[in-house]
Amino acid sequence: MSDRLGDRLATAREEGFVGRRGETTAFRELLAAGRGAVVYVHGPGGIGKTTLLHHFAQIARRAGRTVVQLEASGVRSFEEELAERIPDRPDLVLLIDGLDDARATRETVHRELLPRLPADALVALACRTAPPLSWRLDPAWQGLLRLLPLGPLDEADSRELLTRRGVPPAVQEQGLAFTRGHPLALALVADVAALGGEAAGPEPSPQVVRALLASLLEAVPTPLHRTALEASSQVLSTTEPLLAALLDVPDARPYFDWLCGLSAVESGARGVHPHDLVRDALDAELRWRDPERRAALHRRASAYYQRLFTREDDRGRQRAVLADFAYLHRDSPVVGPLLEPVARGRRARPGWTG
Repeated sequence: MSDRLGDRLATAREEGFVGRRGETTAFRELLAAGRGAVVYVHGPGGIGKTTLLHHFAQIARRAGRTVVQLEASGVRSFEEELAERIPDRPDLVLLIDGLDDARATRETVHRELLPRLPADALVALACRTAPPLSWRLDPAWQGLLRLLPLGPLDEADSRELLTRRGVPPAVQEQGLAFTRGHPLALALVADVAALGGEAAGPEPSPQVVRALLASLLEAVPTPLHRTALEASSQVLSTTEPLLAALLDVPDARPYFDWLCGLSAVESGARGVHPHDLVRDALDAELRWRDPERRAALHRRASAYYQRLFTREDDRGRQRAVLADFAYLHRDSPVVGPLLEPVARGRRARPGWTG
């Protein structure tokens, strides 16, 4: 029996994993070979890159390997990571998720981190885009780099995913046609079904997440739950105290717990946040439907961050609050370009937001 909540979460995540047999086989073969390699997983948002890296980590742990998992956006410098978190061991398996914020980050991994790892280390990277041409043309990396592009799940795996999430067969048929194998859309179908809603009929692929999100919003328990979901799309990461401030309620625990239970909401070191595509859809929908409420949420968040900043004397925590505050101004023509990586789904750095 697991002793920690993290163990239970990892077990539940692994039990819910479906498909990706080819990618899993490739990783197992590299693990068994015991030679150094770099696995580069890439695909669009919501396609399952993070889920696959968690799966790889579990496989490596069961094989007795030393596993280190990092979020690229949470790395201040790889010099610090090498000194503090990445051991110099031949059995190292290093997994880095979220290499999407800027080319410089990938170049730092390529030029500064990978050459300093043990020769037999197995590294898995995840990014939305394929590796730069310079990686593929560099003779030093030929034979070491293994590309794993991810696409939609096939029908059998999509059905299995919905079954494991308790979606009734009648809803499955509708959802399969609607989602076209997109893992995030399938997860949203499960959320809609769990809330008693119904997925709509087939739609063109670019509209899948938006239409499913509309169904999800219609099926939320109360208007305040809907506001909680919309509020989470406006800030970088949501904590329970921040949510209470955004909803203007003394106790936000029921709404925060509800957010944590949604398949389309991810947990991080600094709170929870909707998946990138869900965040974009929520924000776009709120922007045109109720711009005044969107502005009110921004004002409440800004006031919360100001209170937090003034009462803290730890500079690291203050920097985290400044990042949260800056994210509110991502629409600014001055601030926006500087925050483009964050606005496109860059996860928050580990830290504290109260």
